[in-house]
Amino acid sequence: MGSPTGHSQLKYLLNPQRSSNRTQTPDLSIRKPSVYHYTTTPHLVVVVVVLIVVIVVVVIVVVIVVAHVVVVVVVVVVIVVVAVVVEEVVVVVVVVVVVVV
Repeated sequence: MGSPTGHSQLKYLLNPQRSSNRTQTPDLSIRKPSVYHYTTTPHLVVVVVVLIVVIVVVVIVVVIVVAHVVVVVVVVVVIVVVAVVVEEVVVVVVVVVVVVV
């Protein structure tokens, strides 16, 4: 577009053969940040979506594990109560618990 000015003029004087390369370099540096910004935005969206999915899966797994623990505790309490009341029924309850779990 014109003669190079300032710091670019010093580089032009030191290496005149690279002047054509120097005129292309700012053009590339202008394009790179916009492309980089364009490609980073979808990556951030993907990271946020993955984090949300991981949190939901962890919550579901924790709820399932807690539910199973509660069921097992209730079944054990029932077995203990039945064992105290009637000893013969314990065998049937244990078989049912093993089949359910």
